[in-house]
Amino acid sequence: MSGAWQLLVPWPDAAVPDRVLVAARVRREGAVLVLGWKVEDVRGCVSVPEAAPIGARRDGLWEATCFEAFLAGENGPGYLEINVAPSGDWQCYGFSGYREGRLVLPEATAPELRLVRTTASLELEARFSAGLEALGPQPWRVGLTAVIEDRAGSLSYWALAHTGPEPDFHRADSWSSAV
Repeated sequence: MSGAWQLLVPWPDAAVPDRVLVAARVRREGAVLVLGWKVEDVRGCVSVPEAAPIGARRDGLWEATCFEAFLAGENGPGYLEINVAPSGDWQCYGFSGYREGRLVLPEATAPELRLVRTTASLELEARFSAGLEALGPQPWRVGLTAVIEDRAGSLSYWALAHTGPEPDFHRADSWSSAV
């Protein structure tokens, strides 16, 4: 992935808000990992938490509108999960294998966030400069995803691909090419 925007697709059985599109991208700028997500929401259906003055590390961000990235090195089954919410809250987990050994990564530092919000769209960029060393040398496999909550409280699950019988962002076979 060279930093170009890629459309995410909703889980097929999800109640997707009308006229909503979600895209994501990833790129490297030296030692900095830059993740980005865009939500086009022409009818104002998406529920977006208000931005906090200072975002904090917080678990459970996927219970509301949240953006996620999954990253794995070329060797071994371990991977990282990064969660970022439009509120500015964030979290970074390390896994030893598929959904195994989840640990909060204390060495990950708060990302530098840029949020642009209009009545019909939302764009969030998160720049991570520390805590990714556990992945080992590049290239890394990447999965970009989003959880979108509508104003009625329903969640839809968006990814580059859905390869399992249910929405499951941890499935490495649904991740994209390397970065």
